[in-house]
Parts: sequence; C-alpha cells; structure tokens
Amino acid sequence: MKRVFVNLRNSALALGLMLTTAAAAMAADYPSVLIKVGLGQRLQVEIQQLAGKTEVALVNALDETVFQETVGANQRYYAKTFNLANLETGDYTFVVRTSTREIRQPFSLQDRSVALDSKARREVFLPQIRLQEDAVEINLLNRQVATVRVSILTREGELVYEDVIPNVVSLGRRYNVSHLEDGEYTFVVRTPEREFYQNFQRGN
Repeated sequence: MKRVFVNLRNSALALGLMLTTAAAAMAADYPSVLIKVGLGQRLQVEIQQLAGKTEVALVNALDETVFQETVGANQRYYAKTFNLANLETGDYTFVVRTSTREIRQPFSLQDRSVALDSKARREVFLPQIRLQEDAVEINLLNRQVATVRVSILTREGELVYEDVIPNVVSLGRRYNVSHLEDGEYTFVVRTPEREFYQNFQRGN
C-alpha cells in the first residue's frame, strides 16, 4: 500500500484537541451482564442497567453471526434463554455491544451441554466516532495506558493522514477534513486490543 503522509503545518488536516466526553459516556453506559449455563444445551442471559440501544449476538468460531437482536434504546432490562440444540457443536461467542463497549463471552457447545468459563470473558471499549460535514470527532477510553493510532485512508487504501498518540487512557480529538478531495474515505482507530473502521464521504 502506498503511503502518503501529510505535513500538518501546511495541510488542511489540522488537528484540533477537544474536551473528551468519553468518561461521562462510560459512566452512564455500564450494563450488568449475567451469562450462565442452563439445562441441556441452553444458555441463560440477563442484562440489567441498559442505557441505550444494545446489540446482542451469537457468533461461531469463524466470527459468523448465527443470531442477532437489537434491544431498543428505551429498554433497561433484557433476559432470554437460548436453546442451542439446533446448532452444530463447537466454539461460539456471545456478544453484547453498546455504544461504548463490547462484551464477549466464549463458550463451547457440546453434545448434551454447554461449557462456559466466566474468566474467559473479555470487554473492549469502543471509540465513539462522530461524522460532521468538515470534521471527524473521536472519543475513546482505554482500559489501560496504551498507544492509539488514528489513520485516514482513501478508498484505494492510500494513507493520507496518521496520528499516533502514545500513553493515553482517555482520548478526545477532532480532525478537520474540510480540504480533503471529494471522495470516499475510511477513518481507522487502532488500539492494542482491536481495530475499528468508519467510512465517510467528502463532497457529493
């Protein structure tokens, strides 16, 4: 991939810092998720303290979605017992995704039962990316001090801007994209845990 770096002193991709709202959003969005094994090939899920639109999904070992449901923004409680008898045996992951975080609980579907280790649960904080006409804003709260890499790519994959922010926990930034040529772009946020992508359009 060809990389084209931009000189910020002469570029319209000027970087503007903004006050982060990530911490406040995290405090408001902190669901209590209980996932336990039921009788036979059943999985019992209970989610309390929902604070907005939430996605619930079940994915297989290939990260293919075998079940997905959206919980409405006004719903504060979710409970369901999943009968997995019609699925093939193997490894699966139950996923709960809110606006600020993603909780993943792996489990194994066996011939007559479900095996689940609660210690294998992982939680990842999601960046909040807001697209505006001439700017892209990001708020992110890391689980630990880490380096975050923010990139803007063209549709062809050329790197037109990159910002490496070392040793951060809470990040809030605003990127001015008003002088980018018209076209399709991808805003990429890389943390030690995951990579996140957001497409956006400049011009018509």
